[in-house]
Amino acid sequence: MKSNLSHNVLKLTLLFSGVSTLGLFIAMAIHELGHIIVVLYYGGRVTNLHLQPFSRSVVSYSVPASASQLWIASGGIVFSMIMGGLAFLLARKIRSPYGLPVIMTGVAAFIGNGFYFVFGAIMYGGFGDPAKLMASGCPAYGLVIWGGVLFILGCLAFLANLPLLGIGPEDSWGRRSVIFAGGIAPYLICVMVYNAVFDETRIPHYFTFIVGTIFMLLAGAFMTRFLSERLRWLQRPAVRVCWKHAWFAVYLSVLVITIELVSF
Repeated sequence: MKSNLSHNVLKLTLLFSGVSTLGLFIAMAIHELGHIIVVLYYGGRVTNLHLQPFSRSVVSYSVPASASQLWIASGGIVFSMIMGGLAFLLARKIRSPYGLPVIMTGVAAFIGNGFYFVFGAIMYGGFGDPAKLMASGCPAYGLVIWGGVLFILGCLAFLANLPLLGIGPEDSWGRRSVIFAGGIAPYLICVMVYNAVFDETRIPHYFTFIVGTIFMLLAGAFMTRFLSERLRWLQRPAVRVCWKHAWFAVYLSVLVITIELVSF
């Protein structure tokens, strides 16, 4: 019995690992594509696209002086919101673990960009797109509110689709913690190893990111358990997850990682 339970947890952990990293990588690409669309709209030119799954993704460009830096900086998150919303709409009828890559792309687009805007506005005096937006006149509190709303919407979408991850209302906090933290661990290890080899100056920043991610997942495991006991719409039985679902997600995420590393 214990062996079957262990195998089942391993299977769900692999599934979560595959779909969460896959959703994150695609969401990152969508974000950078949003910047590119706005740059091209203003008649600019993309000089370099650095799309990196284990480090920073950056678009370098040149634009006419008349181009709005406000819209260029916000293009990534606006396009992420649009594509994330479309992903949720497309996946509404897919009640199978095979639909999780699409769902998690939307979840990552909302949670990831929300997280980015909140901490990008309040940490290190502002960094990335939030810093550019604040330089263009956007108040920090507005970015925090905007990011917070996106983060909450992404969390609600994740909660609604927990049954597709094989997680039901009866699953304990400990079991959820193992699946969530264990699923994201391979990605976090790759982040640290990659930056230790290629950009060790950024390790302190990524260490903060890793600690925050693990804390958020453990808190998420507690909250999903707490809410599933109290909200009727979360008390749906888990969908049966097969090994083929888990390996499909893992193979697909490895394929996307390989394409990004080789191409960019």
